[in-house]
This record gives sequence, structure tokens and C-alpha cells, in this order.
Amino acid sequence: MPNLMAQKAGIRHLVAASLILSICACNAPPPDETPVMVDGAVAATVNGDKIYVSDVELEAVARGLVSAGQQIGPGNADYDS
Repeated sequence: MPNLMAQKAGIRHLVAASLILSICACNAPPPDETPVMVDGAVAATVNGDKIYVSDVELEAVARGLVSAGQQIGPGNADYDS
């Protein structure tokens, strides 16, 4: 009989702890959201499809023509050639 009472007490503690944790989780502040900034400048239009400056920069980085974060545009030797 004492073993059964200990099991019931353990279950009650487990249920109480679960309720407390679920209540605490409900009051958590929402995580900070970082806005995504996209450069909407169009570099060219090909067959009706817009090609954005940001896409050109990503492709230049992927091909190793410029370093990540380096902007490419008029005045840049790789751009002008």
C-alpha cells in the first residue's frame, strides 16, 4: 500500500510540474524578428523577367568575381569590362 501512495504522489508532482511549465511557456515573449531587406533595384529585364542587382551580386560572389559584401556596379573594373 505505501508503494501505491508513493506512485500517486509522484504522478501528482509530475502533473503539477507539467502544468507549471506549460503556463510559463505561454507567457514567453515572442522572439525578435529581423526584417529582411531586399534591394528592389532592377539591373536588367530579359524576356520580360526582371533581373535584380542583388541577384547579379550573388552570382558574382558565387563565381568568385567579387568578395562577399563587396558591391559591384559602375566604376568597378569587373563591372565595366
